[in-house]
Amino acid sequence: MKHESIPRQFIWLDHEKPCDGAPELDVTLIDLGAFRSGYLMDFARACTLVAEACRNHGFFVVVNHCVDTSLISLPHCYMDMFFELPLSEKQKSRRNRG
Repeated sequence: MKHESIPRQFIWLDHEKPCDGAPELDVTLIDLGAFRSGYLMDFARACTLVAEACRNHGFFVVVNHCVDTSLISLPHCYMDMFFELPLSEKQKSRRNRG
């Protein structure tokens, strides 16, 4: 289905589209409690996991970060509000090249 209203740069080429058979990404889980544990081996292991995750995927999931849930939920609310906007409004936040 072709959508005339979607800007060309946001339309995925066929070879870029995800396929149904793609394996699920094994995302690294980082326990920040290890950074605060006081045990050098736990700290070193957590550092190694962060480095590997950055090299392999560029992201990871963090647990035991001690960030209040209300602080986490607020950006999610703003994200939801943004994606509910009409396309013309979302396009105003588009980054310029360079």
